[in-house]
Amino acid sequence: MANDKLKKVYDIIYSVFYGDKNYSVVLSEERTTEKKDDALVLFLSRGVIERKNTLETIIKSKLIKGLRIRPNTRCVLYIGAYLILYANSYRFYAAVSESVELSKEVTKDYKTVNFVLREIVRDLENKGYDKDSIRNVSVDVLYPEIKKAILEKNNKGQDRNLELLSFIYSVPYELCYLLKDNFGIKTTELVLKSFLEKKPVSLVYNSKITNKEELVAKLDNAHINYSFSCYTDEVILAEGFDLFEDFEPFKNGMLTVQDFSSYLTSKIAHVSGDEKVLDVCAAPGGKTVGIAKALKAEKKNGFVISRDISSAKVNLINENIARCGLDNVKTEVFDATLLDEKSIEKFDLVLLDVPCSGIGIIGKKPDIKYNINEQFLDDLVSLQKRIIHNAVQYVKKGGVLIYSTCTLN
Repeated sequence: MANDKLKKVYDIIYSVFYGDKNYSVVLSEERTTEKKDDALVLFLSRGVIERKNTLETIIKSKLIKGLRIRPNTRCVLYIGAYLILYANSYRFYAAVSESVELSKEVTKDYKTVNFVLREIVRDLENKGYDKDSIRNVSVDVLYPEIKKAILEKNNKGQDRNLELLSFIYSVPYELCYLLKDNFGIKTTELVLKSFLEKKPVSLVYNSKITNKEELVAKLDNAHINYSFSCYTDEVILAEGFDLFEDFEPFKNGMLTVQDFSSYLTSKIAHVSGDEKVLDVCAAPGGKTVGIAKALKAEKKNGFVISRDISSAKVNLINENIARCGLDNVKTEVFDATLLDEKSIEKFDLVLLDVPCSGIGIIGKKPDIKYNINEQFLDDLVSLQKRIIHNAVQYVKKGGVLIYSTCTLN
């Protein structure tokens, strides 16, 4: 019988790779009642998605030439190869055995799964590696034959060095090319490397509900590894803990998960308290919450109109507002590509975080990198221009527009 946790990992990655679903959305749908299970499922599903390109290349090198495998079998192979190469708690043959059991339940093609994964293990053992010695060894060192094949391949129009980076850092070639075109090869490799580095979760605490001492006690009691930002003690950086939805200070509004750059928006705005603010593309509502708290701190009559394109996105904003106990925010479903004539020159401050490629947050949302292509970027530029054209008209004379994106290009 298949391991329940691995079955959940399979369901998640299949939905992302073949169901055209967003990883974070699928993950929330697959939540369990067991926090330990959630943590393992999060670690494995995220890891497989992060390393898909690398795993695909390794699996392909072990397949019988010309053999076609179905998507469900491929997903099991991704999981098995990841368990072998990256999951320290799984010994080589335990990873093979559990993957075979999973394949019996979801694909019936267990012979292919067993053959490919045993070939991966056999190859590593023949090279003198065991589970402990492969830790932190780059894949181009583990697989010099793949590196050699990439660098010797005669691919017209393809940069071999970029293809090697694509394999090592598990990023599609087209994105590697885009980054190199913008930043050069050395910076590109640094960016690609950063995508795979573990990053702390940025948390902003609500000083109107709690204080630093109380929050520190709660973090310590939960055994969370954390530090305060070197720039401000309002921002906490938590490591090795991603499941904040069930953490009491998060549920009662003491804490908000918010990137530091997003947090800065409410600071650089320098609100006095009586501003009328419009957040154009607001979901999930981090900037709205930050600005609303800043306005409320001044004890004046300032307020925020917070908008996004769908009810689902506005519901996310509403959840954050309710959790933080804010009553100076009104949410609206509105398409930012349409001009709202009633809002022209009505706002002192307009926040505009336009839809973008998200290249800057691939380290946190790894599935983004598989959806970036030239046509996608061209369409985004057109969309951004339409939104900006409307948004600037909402700013009063003498008002401020803060424009931001989470991309690099």
